[in-house]
Amino acid sequence: MRNSPESAALAVEAVLRKNYERVTIFALGWLDRYQFNRWVRRLPNILTAVRSTAFIFAILGYLAVQSHHLVWAWLCFLILCLLAMSDVADGVLARRWGVTSTWGSAIDPVVDKLLVISSLVACWLLFPGWARWAAGLPFGIAIGLDVFGLMITRRRLTGDAPGATKYGKWKLNLQIYALGFAWVAVLVSWLQLPFVVLACLLVWVADYLARLKFSRPQS
Repeated sequence: MRNSPESAALAVEAVLRKNYERVTIFALGWLDRYQFNRWVRRLPNILTAVRSTAFIFAILGYLAVQSHHLVWAWLCFLILCLLAMSDVADGVLARRWGVTSTWGSAIDPVVDKLLVISSLVACWLLFPGWARWAAGLPFGIAIGLDVFGLMITRRRLTGDAPGATKYGKWKLNLQIYALGFAWVAVLVSWLQLPFVVLACLLVWVADYLARLKFSRPQS
């Protein structure tokens, strides 16, 4: 039997994932009529490929904040939000249209981890001194776990490593929320304290779920 914290986390994950999929289908359902077009059927892989550019916008956002070009910094933040949300869209469309593939299931977590790692590093570098001390340990653990996850992706392609778990999906969701708080803390000075604290708490919970991810197979 799962203990109560795990059961609660899985219950919340199931509700949020179901709502994400409903919103995605509502927003992109009109594409169903074109799903037999060979170019449209490539859309899930195209979204994954586009999301691989996230690290570029994390770097540009970092440079924009350093140069005090806040309009460009906000633009990079919004683009990163859209790229993060595309993680739900590509999976929903691939399953809905029956175009899932080994390549897609293996490369998708790689792209997600690159998005998270680049954004965590950029946010940590932009934090003031006290926030760097507060976020150093949870952010460092999260980056280390994601780097380890990248190392097992090649094994996943050959079937020598387990696939994504419920814990891993929920971990990614929490990391994306944490990145949103972290970027806003960087861009809005009077929100720094509460948003840095929220970002650190969410990353701590994500780190805990990452431990469950590597210790339990998907049910």
